[in-house]
Amino acid sequence: MNYLGKYLKKKLKELKVSEREISAKCGISHSYLNQLIKGVNPSTKKNISPTLITFEKLSSGLGVSVEFLQKVARGIILEDDYFAAEKKVVVDKFLSSENKNISPDLLKQINDFQNFISIVGLDNKTRSENEWTELIYELKSLIGKHMQERG
Repeated sequence: MNYLGKYLKKKLKELKVSEREISAKCGISHSYLNQLIKGVNPSTKKNISPTLITFEKLSSGLGVSVEFLQKVARGIILEDDYFAAEKKVVVDKFLSSENKNISPDLLKQINDFQNFISIVGLDNKTRSENEWTELIYELKSLIGKHMQERG
């Protein structure tokens, strides 16, 4: 099964962009992106196996992590889990980067919030990508204010 191709096709539809637009943004050829989506090299009729460099380019252009794309490609993250997994990667990356001084209380609040989102069932069917982006931005602002208050 071509899990990566299925994800790419869904992501293009979600972003409302063409294969040409996203291939330019990723820095790969349109024809190669098309092969990734189909999962087969038309010349050899063999399955496509993207390299790490390809995953890095896709990651950059799509705004998701290399690890996420590799898990999708291996079928570890399936279609129903795309949205939750993408958002978890964003939060995990934020928490693990420049914000190592976050208090345990704030980490607990963030984890509680993540659990709340999954329990309530807030997903891309109930919120648009722009709404999620605004929500994450607001959370980042709140965390920044919290960090300033802690001094």
